[in-house]
This record gives sequence, structure tokens and C-alpha cells, in this order.
Amino acid sequence: MSFPMPEGMVVLDGRAVPAGEAVFPVADYGVQSGVGVFEIMEVSESLRERIIHSAPISELRAQAIQEGMSTLRLSGLMKVRDGVTTLDEIVRETM
Repeated sequence: MSFPMPEGMVVLDGRAVPAGEAVFPVADYGVQSGVGVFEIMEVSESLRERIIHSAPISELRAQAIQEGMSTLRLSGLMKVRDGVTTLDEIVRETM
């Protein structure tokens, strides 16, 4: 049996999450709109060597992802999955 998706919701990782504008309650401060999404690359020895030898950014990025870095978009999608932000915000900020 399938149920209709509520308006303004999308399915991500098997769960319904908000697609539209995000406004989240914050204790004693009213509401907060938006969250920080980051892409942080730890520089391993392998990456350091590539940087020293002026490797193309695409190669650095591929190596960082292989070593476990979450991309900006993936980091954002995890926040959508956790109900912290909306899909619309992540698409807008990572395009």
C-alpha cells in the first residue's frame, strides 16, 4: 500500500523530507532559517604529493573523495535526510 506524499515533501534515502523553505524553531530565539554546509578536505600525504606536483583539481578532488571526503552536495543531502534543512536549499546552494 502506498500513501500520497504530503505537499512540500520529497523522498530521500527512503524517508519523507521537506522540499521547500526551511524555518526551524530555535529555543528562546524564535526561528532560524538555513544551516551551514561544508566540504572539508584533510590533506593526506597522497594529496600533499599531488598538490606539490600541481595535479589538476579534478585529480585532487577524486583522491580526496576516495579517501573519505564528503562532497558539498553529499554533506547537504545528509542534512536534508536528517531533517536539518530542505532539498530546495541544498540544490540552490550547491549548483
